[in-house]
Amino acid sequence: MRSYAWGVMVAALLTAPLPVAARAADCPQPLQIVGLYQCTGECVVTAGDGTQSVTEVAGETNTIQPYPGSKHGLYRISIQAAGFTETEVGPLHGQTLYTATSQVSDGHYPVLEDYLFDVKVCRVHGYTKIVRNPSQATYKSCAVQCVKAVQ
Repeated sequence: MRSYAWGVMVAALLTAPLPVAARAADCPQPLQIVGLYQCTGECVVTAGDGTQSVTEVAGETNTIQPYPGSKHGLYRISIQAAGFTETEVGPLHGQTLYTATSQVSDGHYPVLEDYLFDVKVCRVHGYTKIVRNPSQATYKSCAVQCVKAVQ
C-alpha cells in the first residue's frame, strides 16, 4: 500500500502543470504587466449586520501602471467597477504582484491583494487576484480572474 501511495504521488508530480515561475523562468526580459485587464470572480463579504455571503464580481476593470518615480518595480493598480473605485500599490516579485490598498471607495481597510500572473511563451495573458481584508468587521476574501485586453 505504501509503495502504491508513493507511486501515485510521483505520477501526480510528473503530470502536474509547471508553476508560472517555471514557465517564465527562461524569458529574456522582465514581465510586461502594464496594461488594461477585464475581471470577473466572486467574494465572501461581511454585511453591516455581520452576516457573510457570496457576491459576484463582474464588469471590473484593472489598469496596471508603473508607480510614478519608482525605479525598482513598484506598480499602481487603478480598479473601477459600477459604484466602486480602488487604488492599490505594490512590488512585483517574480510572477506575483503584492499590493495593499491605498484608497478604496467603500472605506473598508485593510485590504491585501496578490496578483498571480498567467504567463505563456514569455507573455502575460492575465492573472488571478486573491483579495483579503482580515478585519473582523469588514472581512472580505475574493478570487478574481482577469484577462489582459488585446493591445
